[in-house]
Amino acid sequence: MQSIKCLFTDPPVNGNNLSVHGLGVQEIMSPCIVNRPHGTGDYLFMFFYDEVFIRADGTVNPYPGNSLIIWRPGQGHYYGNTEKLWKHSWIHCDGKIISQCLDQNRLPVDTVIPLPDGSLAERYLLSIHSELTTCTRPEAVIVGNLLQNWMLEIRRAVYSGGEQLVPHRFMQIKHYLETNIDQDIRLERLAQATHLSVSHFCNEFKRYFGIPAVDYLISLRLHQAAFLLHDHNLSVTEVARQVGYKDIYHFSRLFKKHYGMSPSHMRHRSGKITDEDADIRI
Repeated sequence: MQSIKCLFTDPPVNGNNLSVHGLGVQEIMSPCIVNRPHGTGDYLFMFFYDEVFIRADGTVNPYPGNSLIIWRPGQGHYYGNTEKLWKHSWIHCDGKIISQCLDQNRLPVDTVIPLPDGSLAERYLLSIHSELTTCTRPEAVIVGNLLQNWMLEIRRAVYSGGEQLVPHRFMQIKHYLETNIDQDIRLERLAQATHLSVSHFCNEFKRYFGIPAVDYLISLRLHQAAFLLHDHNLSVTEVARQVGYKDIYHFSRLFKKHYGMSPSHMRHRSGKITDEDADIRI
């Protein structure tokens, strides 16, 4: 896909209810930091495909790709990466429609929002770009509807797991647990990564995800073990090792408590693991 960058000297949609001053889709940037201490006087929605540094909630931190941030007029913009190329999609806009929709959907501003991928931003920005650049008289109603629908979908992404935004650092912890189940993971290290005490971290993790961090890790490990047991070239001891357990007896006790049968019974019983057996949710 070819990148798009449009800055409108004379905005094709321009009024008190809505104005669009520019947009970009998959714009590639050279290594740099953009620093606008006072912003640009309008709302800026920006989605990053790559890891960048962003000032959000008053502090500068690195954030992974697939991150969105919304700045209100007057809020400073600080973002970028001085080490490598990075890519982003964005829109500068203003008007009552924007402020009302942000408030109605309770979307956080000046806060980084993790999204699954860039398709949510690209789909709407490409449609807005088409309306603004290919129509003789772009319709503010169409552009406004697209923006409102986009914000509704952002709200759904933000609140899909409940009625609160999960802080980025806790999403990182959750991802770390999911991708390091074979490692020796200590609560003290997880708590340290969030700058919280162990007890506070445990309470916060359960509040955001509905399950204690230790129980979530055990569920991940046992679910992976149940899958690995289908491979008869792996011994039960090897399966236990691959999911982070050196003590085969401890692993077997946990497995039987979770699934109601021993690992060997799981391996040799007829049929496949049922959906109920494998239904580990967070």
